[in-house]
Amino acid sequence: MYYRADIYKDAVVKNSFIANSVEVLKSKAEPYIKDDKVTQIVVSEVKDIGFFKVPSELEEYLKCKIL
Repeated sequence: MYYRADIYKDAVVKNSFIANSVEVLKSKAEPYIKDDKVTQIVVSEVKDIGFFKVPSELEEYLKCKIL
């Protein structure tokens, strides 16, 4: 299980990060907690972290470009 924090400045998400515990998340968010311009920090529980699936037609092209 992971925890995610979304940092808002004037109702716009400015940053987002994930940690494996609340303590680590709090330490990552420390600079934003002290920032006066941050209007909201939303913490949520994340059960899965995944990757997106690309169409099979693009797999070979991306494989060549990435490798």
